[in-house]
Amino acid sequence: MIEIWFIRHGQASFGADDYDRLSSAGIRQSELLGKYLSAAAVRFDRVWSGTMRRQKDTAVYALGGTLPELDPGFNEFDAETVFRERFPAEAARLGMPADIDAIVSDRKLFQSVFSRIMHQWVNAEISVQGVTPYDNHLLHLGKSLARVLEAGSPGQRIGIFTSGGVISMVLQICLDISPSNALRYCWQIKNSSVTRMTAERQTPDRDGADGIDRFNLSLAEFNSLVHLEPENDSGLITFR
Repeated sequence: MIEIWFIRHGQASFGADDYDRLSSAGIRQSELLGKYLSAAAVRFDRVWSGTMRRQKDTAVYALGGTLPELDPGFNEFDAETVFRERFPAEAARLGMPADIDAIVSDRKLFQSVFSRIMHQWVNAEISVQGVTPYDNHLLHLGKSLARVLEAGSPGQRIGIFTSGGVISMVLQICLDISPSNALRYCWQIKNSSVTRMTAERQTPDRDGADGIDRFNLSLAEFNSLVHLEPENDSGLITFR
């Protein structure tokens, strides 16, 4: 079987003009992950990431400058555009001012409204022009993951530096759960955390199996912060 480490990017710059860059805490999280990997003698046979800066940079900081192979199938879905486009309507429905800057500054309120909108989107209750629907995103992810696994060999360890939404979608595939339940996992996934799975090709192939359906995925570890916990620094435990 193949072992896969799905690693969420370090903390990005939430609320800044350029969200897609690591904060100082995000850089530190990534470096500590690298320190742990080195001490534990964890070596990846291949390393991938999406094309987003925060994903690539997390890999580079964690792996001492090693550049990952890139696949846009591991990019995060465009939650920001979905939220910005749908927030005015949701704010009106909730009887609150449609002031995005104000809600972003209140993280608890933001998460409450953001999660409501994303729940509607993953269940195809709403759509946003120009944003790939959730089901299509899930399909693209499955194809990318299948390509990685098809190129791998039993006994290999693969690292994939990605985002929380992608990891929750992989859990949806692995655990055969609904989009709503996958989204609940998404809110729990911390920056730079490690989720490990194993993948084994089905023998013989199921009739009609294609892409990721050719593999059995099993969850081995979820949302591990073993590299941060020894620091005893609550400022390093972040969700966004």
